[in-house]
Amino acid sequence: MIVLLTVLCVVFGFSSLFFFIRAYTLAGNLAEQQEIDGVYILQLETTLKFVYDSVELAHNEMERIDTIGAFKSEDEVGTTFALLKQVIDDLEEQVNGPKEEKEE
Repeated sequence: MIVLLTVLCVVFGFSSLFFFIRAYTLAGNLAEQQEIDGVYILQLETTLKFVYDSVELAHNEMERIDTIGAFKSEDEVGTTFALLKQVIDDLEEQVNGPKEEKEE
């Protein structure tokens, strides 16, 4: 009886030690993965902000040089300009969040 109890205690002790080590290892791996994900997300946000700023700068420059209103017309140039404006609006929403509508 004492031998059986000793064997059970040893098995329980080793099992507990194994699960403790496994949980500690998994917690470390999870923390490391979260840190990597955080850096990746920060890089994505930085890239998105750069793209948004670049496209908005190009749009503003196009508006500045449009002296005859060609970008406002309904031909190919105007359509392209409207598509560019839509891209800017979509990027702005991704970068700054959705615009709040004013209550009147």
